[in-house]
Amino acid sequence: MSRDTARLLGAIQLILEVAIIIGFVLALVPFLYLWSSGWVIPLVIISFIFSLFLKNDTVFSTGLNIIMAILSFIPIVGYVPRIIAILISLYNISKIRRAM
Repeated sequence: MSRDTARLLGAIQLILEVAIIIGFVLALVPFLYLWSSGWVIPLVIISFIFSLFLKNDTVFSTGLNIIMAILSFIPIVGYVPRIIAILISLYNISKIRRAM
């Protein structure tokens, strides 16, 4: 994969991680998770696929984010995985920016 392609895909993954953070922040508002999960879960999976292609040391953390997105469906207790997922996405952003 050429450097320009890797840089473009890294930028797309960066945008995905920002959108994931926005989705999880919105999910902290009661009853908004059902709405935001419709696009957060697919974005988390797409970000995981990007991390597999880019090999930017975010495979494990994006995999954890998939688990956090699923655990977020648990009533009341789901707030903890949402907060953890926000922190994971912030970590991913820092890793992606270093790799670019």
